[in-house]
Amino acid sequence: LRAAWGRLLFFFLCVAVGVGAIAALRSVIQNVRTTLIREARVLTAADVVISTNRPWAEDVRGRIDAAIGKAPVTQRVEVVELATMVRPADESRAVARMAELQAVDRGFPLYGELGLRDGVRFDHRLLEDHGILVRPEVLVQLGIAVGDQVRVGNATFTIRGVIETEPGRRAGMFSLGPRVLIDRAHLDETGLLTFGARARFAILMKVEESGIEPLVTTVRDQFKGSFVSARSYRSTEDRLGEDLRVAENYLS
Repeated sequence: LRAAWGRLLFFFLCVAVGVGAIAALRSVIQNVRTTLIREARVLTAADVVISTNRPWAEDVRGRIDAAIGKAPVTQRVEVVELATMVRPADESRAVARMAELQAVDRGFPLYGELGLRDGVRFDHRLLEDHGILVRPEVLVQLGIAVGDQVRVGNATFTIRGVIETEPGRRAGMFSLGPRVLIDRAHLDETGLLTFGARARFAILMKVEESGIEPLVTTVRDQFKGSFVSARSYRSTEDRLGEDLRVAENYLS
């Protein structure tokens, strides 16, 4: 102590800083974990999601509807997602951009809110009569504004609003382009669902808590090894929890 009291003090100071840093880090991670798990339904945008990357075959759809009919499902909507090109309706402007098209039913989203620019509240009527909602990047890239018309496939849509935030989509996730949103009733008019189209078809459902896992298990068992998958918001909880646990241990 007499010979090297300065080094000893420095050593204990390092230990104190290290312990404090670990304690602070774990506290922050735990708070993030609690918040994300509480919002897992919003991140998933449903209690249960059944999806496939192929058009619903008649027999497949029948079996899925039968399984859903036996479950305590309180609400369901369908969405179709695919990558496509968006261009101004004005043919004199030879510009087009890749975008992620999402065609949705009335009632979407089941959880969370679709945030639009200038505080406009989302209403499905914005998508009726060939309305479309777009991300701000689309306006910038195409040099257009709200009220202008764009072409998606073979159909023409009028821009009714600008998407700021959307449930079921985490910031930073990989994207082929900015999101655009239309009514699923208008999807066939675009002519995009032709043979070989790479689209994702999904059924989003609100389910009573007691029926969530039985429904997921039933669908997984019936379509094991096929192109149909089922997951619940709880799988999002588990995935987020594991990601945070790995991050916490690594940073600690």
